[in-house]
Amino acid sequence: MEVRLDGRKLILDIQCDLTADRVKEVTTKAKESIKSMSGYQEIVLDVHNMTIMDSIGVSFVIGIFKTSKSSGKDFKIIGANKDIAKLFNLMNLDEVFEVR
Repeated sequence: MEVRLDGRKLILDIQCDLTADRVKEVTTKAKESIKSMSGYQEIVLDVHNMTIMDSIGVSFVIGIFKTSKSSGKDFKIIGANKDIAKLFNLMNLDEVFEVR
């Protein structure tokens, strides 16, 4: 995962599929970045490199969303391919946060 600040956005750029074997590593880096960086008002999860996400990956996304909301930050997902966007739609998560 690559992390960068872009103005008032903290962008978490996922470089791999969010599956059970990868989520622990991604979660650790995401939490460290969210905690150590400051000055941002929105967390953006960029998933343009991701093709597969399992239930553990969905749990990761929900966890990042909850972290952003508890900190008063906005949250959105960008770069979702058709299959990932459909998954969020089927789970009605696209009604909870923005998915593009």
